[in-house]
Amino acid sequence: MSTLNLSPPTNFTAIIEAQHCQLLRSSIVSSYPVLLVHFFFILISSKLLYLAVRRLYQPRIVADLVIALLIAKVRFLRESFGPDITMILQNFGHYCFTAYMFALGLEMDPLTVFESPGSDTIIGYVSMLSTVVVGALFSSVLVESRNAKNAYGGEEQHADLLYLHSRLGLIAGLANTASPVLTRLTTELKISNTRVGRLAIGAGIHTDMVSSFLTSVGAMLLSSGYRKLKALSCLLGLIIEMALVVRVAKPIMDWISERNPEGKRVKGVDVAGVVVMILALCGVATKLHGDANMAVFLIGLVLPRQGRASRLLVNNINLLLSTVILPLYVCFVCLSLRNDGNVEGSSKSDYVIDTPLSWTKLSILSTAAAAGKVLGTLAAGRFQGLNWLESLALGLLLNIKGYYHVFFAYQATNSAMISDQLFVAILFTVLGTAMLTPLVGVTIAARSRRRAKRQLMGLQFLDPTSDVRIMTGLYAADNIPMTLNFIESVRWGSGPRGLTVYAIDMVEMTDRAAATLVKGDGQEVVTVGDESVVEFRKLVGEALVAYQQQDGNDGVKIQRLLAVSSFSDMHRDICSYAEDVLAVLIVLPFHKRQKLDGSMDLGHPGHRQVNQKVLQYAPCSVGILVDRGQGRVNKSSVSEATQNVVAIFIGGADDREALTLAARMSRHPGIELTVIRILPNAAARARASARMTAFASSEEEAQTRADDEYFTKFYERYVAEKAAGYVEKHVCDGAEIVKVLRSLESQYQLFIVGQGRSRNSVITDGLAEWAECPEIGPVGDILASSEFSVTASVLVVQQHDVRKRLKIIDEEFMPF
Repeated sequence: MSTLNLSPPTNFTAIIEAQHCQLLRSSIVSSYPVLLVHFFFILISSKLLYLAVRRLYQPRIVADLVIALLIAKVRFLRESFGPDITMILQNFGHYCFTAYMFALGLEMDPLTVFESPGSDTIIGYVSMLSTVVVGALFSSVLVESRNAKNAYGGEEQHADLLYLHSRLGLIAGLANTASPVLTRLTTELKISNTRVGRLAIGAGIHTDMVSSFLTSVGAMLLSSGYRKLKALSCLLGLIIEMALVVRVAKPIMDWISERNPEGKRVKGVDVAGVVVMILALCGVATKLHGDANMAVFLIGLVLPRQGRASRLLVNNINLLLSTVILPLYVCFVCLSLRNDGNVEGSSKSDYVIDTPLSWTKLSILSTAAAAGKVLGTLAAGRFQGLNWLESLALGLLLNIKGYYHVFFAYQATNSAMISDQLFVAILFTVLGTAMLTPLVGVTIAARSRRRAKRQLMGLQFLDPTSDVRIMTGLYAADNIPMTLNFIESVRWGSGPRGLTVYAIDMVEMTDRAAATLVKGDGQEVVTVGDESVVEFRKLVGEALVAYQQQDGNDGVKIQRLLAVSSFSDMHRDICSYAEDVLAVLIVLPFHKRQKLDGSMDLGHPGHRQVNQKVLQYAPCSVGILVDRGQGRVNKSSVSEATQNVVAIFIGGADDREALTLAARMSRHPGIELTVIRILPNAAARARASARMTAFASSEEEAQTRADDEYFTKFYERYVAEKAAGYVEKHVCDGAEIVKVLRSLESQYQLFIVGQGRSRNSVITDGLAEWAECPEIGPVGDILASSEFSVTASVLVVQQHDVRKRLKIIDEEFMPF
């Protein structure tokens, strides 16, 4: 007699999975337009909010978290996504964070662990250790054992192991510092070159690397289900794979970097080969270790950090992460659904984010994290010579949390390791530290500026026996010849102690540049890995080294600096560097460039904004150099260049500073200097007397007396000794000044003139009203116009005046 078999067919599970896949595909197809709308809404709203909060120095994660929390908490926004969109977002979120972990590992150098520890390493490890101790004391309060018991039912042994793993994971998360967020933040706050900023970046990278590595190993052990044999096989497989990567993958990437030298486009086949190799390695690692995110981090950690192939990977991955993947991932985490086995402290909603915020857990979590970091840095900082305030600030900076902690919170709650309440508390802790840490950085920056010396820093006030320190700015490779020729012109007049030049590469903080910020080598705290920036900086470095290696240039010391910022804030970097190095002159390129037909283009508005603000806030004198072939020397050596230089002297502090610079340049054997002093004629003097008031009379008499005293000394030292030519021109008004200048156009290769900020001369009346670029003064604007010349370069000089910080050049062009 046969019996009825009620058991399901053996392929029933396969049928269900196939139906699920078919449902997912149909959902994607039917929801494709709506999906794109929601994705664009998340990305655009996050970008707009970031542009707003960036003014307050808030990192990008603040905007991403706020938008994600609003979407998850506001019911009509969340319901607009619908189940299909939510399901697609869930499937997307499970795998997209692997790119972040891979890039994080690729940016780190594990060999630094074996180097002799510096101050940043010691502070980082001590702060980690203290956070582990404090975290262990509070982890039993934050992590409930009943969550593990609910996950494993009656299996006490597995439940106890999961509870222990949950506590260890929480401690590792508290000890971690979000180094990418910290590096970007210190750069934007202009504190990366302060003592605290340097230590924070170095300590943050070491902390992030070690804690991420330990978490990766812990995730591997968790995936083994605590079976000793499987854990041992995973560990053995890890060692074998790391050795394989070092022995095979690393030489391949080095070979690809050699095949694609700097300055040439990377071959498409090489890019495809690197991507295929990385995907294969990550796929094998995932099969061996279970957790894809942790596996790819380990792969990135052992791959070479240097080389063009690695840099190309990091650049493109980080740009994609910051603009697309991470905003969507944070939204996915906030929209995550509840785990059925983890119902402690939950609400009736299916969404974890609807769990009521436990202020107790939030307070304990935030206090434990901050106390651990601060106590460790206080102890290590004092041992390393930092004062109490610096150690406290450093601890608060290292306490910043980021995207890794969002990932940790999701993974932990999805694995029933932590409760829903703790998940929500971690998200708000990340948001809180990201929002409050910039306040610490602003305080450090303000304190650093207050300690800076306030004195007159200009060439006229410089002790003749002191070394001359000049800062030159470069926006692009086109500025290199101009910079070298200027250095060559002034080095002969630098005095017995020589000339020190600080060449500052000015890089705009675009999304791509921000995505490729990494810790620098040597004196550079941070650097940019973007291909175009690397190529530009390489050209600058090669040109400066070649110049220094020329015969006779031993007295010139050149140092490299890097300013990475938005154009609205770049002047802060430049002025800060000038204060730190005690520069007496900053020379920046004019924002307009000469076109092939000889005329000047419309110029770069960002460069103009930087120049205007440097003129406003610089702690020393400033020169704006209009290049019309000043740097294009056709001879083999810059030192062989011969130039006819003219200095226009009308009067005022700026003209005195310009003449001081011209006098130093005249000591160069290849420069012939002529000084033209423009004075008012009888008609102009009569007009000036008619309009004179008592106050204006005393002011103008003081300026005239200072001009006469200075010019008398200059005449005796240079003109009387035949070191410079001298011509006087008497004019009636501005129109005659223009005629005088036009008559000189074909005779000189370089015009040096003062900006004329404090000049109160009747002969220049009316010129400023027609000025297209008032920041370089009326005379400078005439000389820099396309109608004036196609061959004569112009150097406009403004003398340092501490009172100028309280003035505004022109409201129309100074958008504060």
